[in-house]
Amino acid sequence: MNEENKTAFITKKVLEEKSEIGFAYREQPDNETDSGWRFFSGNESQEYVDNVDNIIVLSINEIIQLDESIKTILNNEINTAFEKENSEFKQVNDFAFGKDLEN
Repeated sequence: MNEENKTAFITKKVLEEKSEIGFAYREQPDNETDSGWRFFSGNESQEYVDNVDNIIVLSINEIIQLDESIKTILNNEINTAFEKENSEFKQVNDFAFGKDLEN
């Protein structure tokens, strides 16, 4: 399956509130159609993210239509994370995969 046809999780804050994608990470995919990518504004609380009603599943292609800048990070490996600074994604090396987003 073409990577851009695979799915990703995106928060309603980005999708419905038109917030910019400010944080993204790629984890082990849940299934063969999942890319493993997770997209956030970067301002969501852990409580917000833990509520499944705030998470939407879209194809990578649909997310690219919202923010073309994600194309620059899509080829990265599983267990990589990125934060947007000055309209460019920079790799984050201290993100704890499998842990809550907040301590």
